[in-house]
Amino acid sequence: MCGIAGYIGVSKNPALTYKLATRLFERLESRGTDASGYYGSEGDTIHYHKQPMRSSLYVRSEPWKKLADKNCQMLIMHARGASQGMGPPEDNKNNHPFLNQ
Repeated sequence: MCGIAGYIGVSKNPALTYKLATRLFERLESRGTDASGYYGSEGDTIHYHKQPMRSSLYVRSEPWKKLADKNCQMLIMHARGASQGMGPPEDNKNNHPFLNQ
């Protein structure tokens, strides 16, 4: 099982939006503990990262903390619950987000 959450829209208070997104991301852990990742857009700039770790730990990592200074107009967060036969979380290939050109 996995958890996915996010938002779309321009924030009038980016610091509060970041705090709320962080709390929501921590709560997603109940849906998956094997990997965490995010994908966000800020104008024409894309921000993304994924790591094989619980979301409660991930929100304390540098890649997540760097989002505090951003004002993403769209952000999707994912907590992965790895399924058997779909690749181990440690190799990071089947962790979200998936990207292509």
